[in-house]
Amino acid sequence: MSSASHTDLSLLVVSDPIPTVEAIDSIIPSLLSHFSEVKQRLPPRNNDRAQVHRKAGGLHDDISRTTSLPVESRRDGSSSNGRGGNSSKNEKNLRKTISDGEEAANDSLHDDQLCYQIERLIRDLSYVKDALDKNRKIEDSVGKLIKTLFERSKNAAFLGSAQAPTHGNSGKIQGQLSDLAEIVTKLKLHIPPSHKLLSSTSDASRGKQVADEFGDNKDMRDLAVEGKFLGSSVYEDLRATFERLDARSKLCLLCFAVFPENAKIKKRVMYRWWVGEGLIDSSNSEDKPVGDILKELVDMGFIQPVVKKRRMVTTSKSYTMLPLIRSVVVILAKEAEFFDFDSRGYPTPKFSKCLRSCLVRSKEASLQTAIRGSNLEQLRTLFNVNEPYLDFKVEWFSGMKNISSLSLGSWRGSKKDHIEVENTEFLRGMKSMKHLKLLSLQGISRITELPDSIGKLYNLRILDLRACHNLESLPDEIRSLKELIVLDVSDCYLLEYMPKGLSSLVKLEVILGFVVSDLKSGSYCTVNDLAKLKKLGKLGFRTSSKSFPTEKELRTLQEFNELRKLTIEWSENSTSEKDKGTESAGDDPIKSKCIAGLLPFKKGATRKPTTDELKLFKNLEKLDLLCYPSTKPPKWLTPDKLEKLESLYVRGGSLHHLCQVQEDKEGKGQVQEVKEWKVKTMRLKYLKELKMDWREMRQSFPYLVCLQMVDCPRLTLFPCDKNGLWLKEQFSESIYKRFTTQA
Repeated sequence: MSSASHTDLSLLVVSDPIPTVEAIDSIIPSLLSHFSEVKQRLPPRNNDRAQVHRKAGGLHDDISRTTSLPVESRRDGSSSNGRGGNSSKNEKNLRKTISDGEEAANDSLHDDQLCYQIERLIRDLSYVKDALDKNRKIEDSVGKLIKTLFERSKNAAFLGSAQAPTHGNSGKIQGQLSDLAEIVTKLKLHIPPSHKLLSSTSDASRGKQVADEFGDNKDMRDLAVEGKFLGSSVYEDLRATFERLDARSKLCLLCFAVFPENAKIKKRVMYRWWVGEGLIDSSNSEDKPVGDILKELVDMGFIQPVVKKRRMVTTSKSYTMLPLIRSVVVILAKEAEFFDFDSRGYPTPKFSKCLRSCLVRSKEASLQTAIRGSNLEQLRTLFNVNEPYLDFKVEWFSGMKNISSLSLGSWRGSKKDHIEVENTEFLRGMKSMKHLKLLSLQGISRITELPDSIGKLYNLRILDLRACHNLESLPDEIRSLKELIVLDVSDCYLLEYMPKGLSSLVKLEVILGFVVSDLKSGSYCTVNDLAKLKKLGKLGFRTSSKSFPTEKELRTLQEFNELRKLTIEWSENSTSEKDKGTESAGDDPIKSKCIAGLLPFKKGATRKPTTDELKLFKNLEKLDLLCYPSTKPPKWLTPDKLEKLESLYVRGGSLHHLCQVQEDKEGKGQVQEVKEWKVKTMRLKYLKELKMDWREMRQSFPYLVCLQMVDCPRLTLFPCDKNGLWLKEQFSESIYKRFTTQA
């Protein structure tokens, strides 16, 4: 562009300070024009740099195809040993083209970054102009910021020049643009969010709009932590949104402050913590459920649902919080003395004022230091954020007489997290914790057993022992935990049986990892002993018996009217003899892959169930079968016995088909005609023998909207993508629009 058409900011006369009217009518339009001209001087932006690499990749493929052809089949018909050297020459030309393309891509990277920075400046500055134009009653500081922006734009070397940038000064230019971007960000902080400018906008969406307008700005996080925006309209708006929450929802929100930035927090973690804090009471039918609280926080814009890439779901299992929002929540939590935070916004173990302490991996801060000069009896919550090595004293636990929530394990639930204890003597001090509602030891190594004193925790609601891989037994004293509603011993593969007293805990709603024992002697809890537990809504079994569940066990399960989710996991050695047409589970390497790390169980007896007349699981919504050992599906796996089933997962094992098969007189299997399933979501993983084509699948499962298959080589003609996922067409677009966060 010629210098004649260049906007010269030095010719523009401005007032000091700049009135809002002048900013709207003259200064900002001149800056927008100036930045637009700067953008035009840059080379065209590569909106998709991957195109260059795709072209290069295509050329690589051409080379591969050319060099892999037999000599006699090449286009010129020449041999590499003769005069025909065109192949080698063409290959060199192709490789040179690739090199030039990749070099061009690298050179354009800096230009792309400059384009992006300038485009963002133009977009943000346009937003400021429109906002000022709609509401001219903005603080005097706006004029000062615009004055600063104008002067720096005028004085910046490249921005004031009509010449295009060079590769050598791009770093300096990026620095200048970053300075300008920070000023524009501060300007945005003084502009009321759009809901205040549009009277038709609902008050409930104010936080969400702030998140949409500012959430992707990486600079906002530092501004929030440094306290530079405490007087801004953005902060005031988020605070006003917070004040609209009721007292319980406020406390639920403040719990999110202890998690690191961009952390993905499982719904299960929050539910259990809130129960421990006394914020949720599942026994009260009028109490707001965890799903409603999370939805409220999502609607207000404080948290966002996390959905895995191309995953069809209607409710999220995990949530995250934008850095800006977290910074505000940290400030609010610190003001409310909910937790203690350092100057960087990280939680600390100190609890002298806030009654809650965090275990953090830090040389400067430790629980032992926090205990000095503090009264342990006032501690209400102890939460492990990221401390991998736990070393407690018995007297510490004995002093925590009023603690209600004790989360020492991993909240991430990831196999990468390693937490271990020096010894377990400190657990004996729990006998004084009369008010404890939550005890989570999830994923902690070197815990082989729990002390008998656990029976003194009369108010315990949740006992989370998930993935305690060294745990060998549960004490009989567990029968004293009459208030228990959740027992999670999933992935505790050294457990051989469940204590008999478990059957007396009639308030239990969730049991995960229940071991169906095959011990020949001793007193232990069986499936039939669970008949009294009428409130069970979620059950997870682990068994070494191929015939599980038997007819008698099915009749017991039939009595659970509240049961919504059922998981059955068969161990690797789940058969003691080979039935007709049935392979040993141990012969299946795919299934071994499914349960890697699982120690073998003793072989169980094989019994044939007779369940033809049973009407089972009338309210069951989700069924998860892991490492199913037989080639034939269980006789109760039919749509007429599982009328409300919406999700069916089959992972690992020897299953050959999903439909029931009957033997004819000649001994040839015939697939029965069954009613249509109402299943909407299905996952099929590591099933090397499962055979079915897409037409058969659609006939049996016409309501299916989401299917995922992994390592199922005999499933044919399935229209799944490269990730093994199929989504019903009419659902895909709405799902992507609703959930944009990808894990």
